[in-house]
Amino acid sequence: MASTTLAVDVCITLILTLLLLRRYSNLRHFSSQLVSFFNRDNYAVTFVTLIAWFFSASIVLILPLDVSSTFYWDCVRRWFCSQPGNADANGCQTDDIFLNETAQQQCKDNASCSCSLPWSYISLKALPTFWAFVYWTLQLLTW
Repeated sequence: MASTTLAVDVCITLILTLLLLRRYSNLRHFSSQLVSFFNRDNYAVTFVTLIAWFFSASIVLILPLDVSSTFYWDCVRRWFCSQPGNADANGCQTDDIFLNETAQQQCKDNASCSCSLPWSYISLKALPTFWAFVYWTLQLLTW
């Protein structure tokens, strides 16, 4: 369900980026053939522009998925810390719990947990990997 949302967002971003590139690239006459799409510009410049615009636009469309997942994990953390036996002398230590997603499974199994999984939920490992890839790719393109 969530991977479908991410894939749809990526496809929409790619289509919008290609349409913008088609509109603003240095083409006099655009035909329906893909070969003529690149014939006026240098291939490297067109590809780098596509990547830069794609990642910049993907930030706008992927950010709501990140925010909804963050609200869900905050709700799970608050529920987990309110359960007896989960807090120690330093407070609720949840970093190691969230690495293997045991708090999420306990929340699903317990009826007292009111945190509902959002339709746009993406796993804890997917979004940081995506953001790191976007960040370092854009960093590389600026140099």
